[in-house]
Amino acid sequence: MKIVGFDLSFKPKRKVNIVIKDHVIRYLELKNNGKEIVVKDCKERYLPDGVIKEGKIQNREKLTFILAECVEEWKIKNREVQFIVPDQIIVIRRVQVPGDLLEDEIQSHLFLELGASIHLPFEEPLFEFKLLPNSEQKNKQDILLIAAPEETVEQYRQLLEDVSLDAVVADISSLSIYRLYYSAMEDVENEHLLLIQYDLSSVNLTIFNEEFPVFSRHIVNEFDEGSWEVSDGKIAWTKNEEDLQAVIEEDIVEMDRVMNFYRFTLTKGKEEITKILIIGDNPYLSDVIGKMKDRFTVPIMSFDEGVFQTDTGEALPREQYLALGLALKEVQTK
Repeated sequence: MKIVGFDLSFKPKRKVNIVIKDHVIRYLELKNNGKEIVVKDCKERYLPDGVIKEGKIQNREKLTFILAECVEEWKIKNREVQFIVPDQIIVIRRVQVPGDLLEDEIQSHLFLELGASIHLPFEEPLFEFKLLPNSEQKNKQDILLIAAPEETVEQYRQLLEDVSLDAVVADISSLSIYRLYYSAMEDVENEHLLLIQYDLSSVNLTIFNEEFPVFSRHIVNEFDEGSWEVSDGKIAWTKNEEDLQAVIEEDIVEMDRVMNFYRFTLTKGKEEITKILIIGDNPYLSDVIGKMKDRFTVPIMSFDEGVFQTDTGEALPREQYLALGLALKEVQTK
């Protein structure tokens, strides 16, 4: 299965993988073992508050300095890099185009229609599309449109170039995680999967059907500066525990709304979510899963600890699952 992404190069060499979030930079590299998934190395570096906010770089100088230190420490200078575009700026949309267009004509059609019949919340988008199963409407073709503001993607690409990395592929987190899920599962046919990425200060909800994302919702959890603190390489909550639990409850209510929206609005009552997959780097993830199981009857799964390992036999930290999914972009696992 081929997953779409923003390809900036056609170079075939094995690449390193970088995930940059508001609070952390993560790196992962696979061994050259053909189809076998073997993690050679992975590292992370937490960022101070305010360097990146909601995916937008706020302090370019400090971020460049920190990333340059990481590149030196991790010994990845001059390597080709795959990176994740921030969830906050991604638009995933199902749109229709004339059914008589050939696949290589759709790109030109989209260029003409963006800003006219197809509206995005930003100008000058970088986008890709994927053909979807035939529309029920005659003379129409359904496509999946994935878009991001070119300016922001270019900012991250230039950041990586400035610290002696060769940014060649940009991908999005939901596709990377689904790629990891797909590689681990024997059968995903006829699923209506709600993929939840539950991170430190945000929640990303993406619904997949027939191996394609059909709906996406990003939730930002606003926390005061200093609410999270790093100690001995671990992240911990520093404020009132009840405040955090209240935020978790609100997030679960929003998950319920998204599932109902998919069932009653998007599919007109014909379909519903059949499975939930949740991952993330929030240290309270187990609590979140427990509360979800109390509320929802839909099967909920998460990757067991140790299901993915490094080449030394150690369990891959769950915080690195997104980077692993990104790495699989250049590995044919099935």
